[in-house]
Amino acid sequence: MLANDDFNSPSTACEMDLRVVVIYVILSTCGVSGVLQKGHEPPEFLHGSETKTSISRKGAILRLRCSVSANPPADVTWYRYDEEVVEDRKKIRMRVGLNHNALTIRDLDSLDSGDYICSASNRYGKITKTYTVSVVDCYLTDSQPLQPRAITVVPPKLQVRCGDTAVFKCNYKSDFNSHIQWLLEVPANSTSRYDPTSILSVHSKSYVVLESTAHNDDVLRLPNVTRAHNGKIVCLAANTFGYGYNSTVVQVLPQSGLPAFVDELEDLSVSTSAPNFTLTCVARVPLDLGYYLQWEKEGEPIDPEVFVFHHLNQSRVVDACVEEISSTMTISPLVQGHWLSAREGGQYNCLVQNKTGSTIMYGQATVTFQENANDNEASKSQSAIVSLTPRRVTVQEGDSVSIYCHVRGEKKPLFAWLVKPDTSVPVCDIRHTLLIDYISYRLVGSGETWSRDEMNHLNILQLDDVSMEHAGTYLCYVVQSGAREETTLTVLPRNVGPRVIAPFMGNRSVTVGENSVLQCRAESDNTPTVQWYKEVEEGYSDETRSLFGMAVVSLGFPDPVWETAGTYLSLYSFRDGVKVSDQGKYLCVWSNGGGQDYDQGYLRVRVRQ
Repeated sequence: MLANDDFNSPSTACEMDLRVVVIYVILSTCGVSGVLQKGHEPPEFLHGSETKTSISRKGAILRLRCSVSANPPADVTWYRYDEEVVEDRKKIRMRVGLNHNALTIRDLDSLDSGDYICSASNRYGKITKTYTVSVVDCYLTDSQPLQPRAITVVPPKLQVRCGDTAVFKCNYKSDFNSHIQWLLEVPANSTSRYDPTSILSVHSKSYVVLESTAHNDDVLRLPNVTRAHNGKIVCLAANTFGYGYNSTVVQVLPQSGLPAFVDELEDLSVSTSAPNFTLTCVARVPLDLGYYLQWEKEGEPIDPEVFVFHHLNQSRVVDACVEEISSTMTISPLVQGHWLSAREGGQYNCLVQNKTGSTIMYGQATVTFQENANDNEASKSQSAIVSLTPRRVTVQEGDSVSIYCHVRGEKKPLFAWLVKPDTSVPVCDIRHTLLIDYISYRLVGSGETWSRDEMNHLNILQLDDVSMEHAGTYLCYVVQSGAREETTLTVLPRNVGPRVIAPFMGNRSVTVGENSVLQCRAESDNTPTVQWYKEVEEGYSDETRSLFGMAVVSLGFPDPVWETAGTYLSLYSFRDGVKVSDQGKYLCVWSNGGGQDYDQGYLRVRVRQ
């Protein structure tokens, strides 16, 4: 844990593998020769021209980087005391890239002290940088600490709204040049959101490096703060002799602001021959601030028990601070046993409200109706059901099914599909019911109609991803004539095996004596069992068996832990500390009546030095 008491404790480079070398540069520019052509440019250093000095400890590795921009590309040469530096595989290495050149010196000693010059030139000019290097013995006394110390972060606490800009300053004392790095502490349950290679581990805590838009590394500037910045931000100051750190606590508040409609509600003109009409309200609200949405007609709340056939609210995160809410409402008076009429017309409002000043916004839509009573009456006596297929169908959960209703009549009829639910299966929503011959049916929808000719019409009810709740008696109902036919749908449970899910076990490395836990997760439609195994050599014992092409020995059947709906967790703990003999490959095997799945990982055990 990063504790304030640790910030100024001595940490030397002799005790740690922290190699931070800050190079100070001397820049001198020579005269330009030649006439510049279009697109050409003389050499220019990419990382400043100020004069600096580097102090490195004896035995360390020193890297001098020289980044140059030029067109045509510059020739780069390293000099020491006017003599060209020659590469030596054991001590001196050179690395050349597109715009950079690096000089690496290994196993530093006092003879390596001095000035190192990077010379870059093309036909349009020549520039040089001088690196002054001093190599000292690694020492540390109470009266002369070398590593950064007295580190503070300003402000020590900060409240900032989502989307705003946050600025922090890291103050510290150091006798030598230091490098600053800003880190964000990542909660243990959130590390899976980041690239594993970007996560740093310090004192058993996980951190990621923050990118700043500030010009100086001792200032952290974060534009457009998000919820991910909520928590602890650490300033880590380091030089070649050690490091120190301190932190600030950030609380990200919801973005202030009022709801805003994405689109205005559109006026509708609906025929009374239509089975229903739909209104959609889309608004954007600040994330985490909360909101309230309600539909009204003529200023009064709409009773979903009376007119609403379908009402669905959905939301999605637009950016780090804003979410978009969408409410879809389908009006169908069939829930009261009649078709649409002019009385369903009028002024409809979508009301959206949040906590910012209790502001209320109204989106308005006017619905008008055109009567087609004569057409409906003329076709009423003509419409009759010719066939309904299939009359009985049995499917498994997850399958799809189509039910065809063939009607003969002079006018294209209006259809309604109703279902009398299977009483043995609990139904989540039974509010929208319609009484036909004293039998309660629930409205499913209107299907999709095709007219083969003026007299023959086909309506299809399509049910995808069938669940147990779909089981029941379905009724094809012709609104104009009242004609109806029934079919029975039986749904059988699908037996599916468990499925291993992320985060996976993976490979781990621990030290002897540590208390370690292996985790294994799976999804299952019913409660699974889990068994743990360890891979062993063939003939290890009488308990050895072959599993997935490996020789394994059983470690037991721990009870799985229910996490969320359909998700289970199993833990295998080394309660008395990990031993060297615990090293090896581990498997967890999930099973239920439908099959099995497994996860595996390798545990590497290090001996404590």
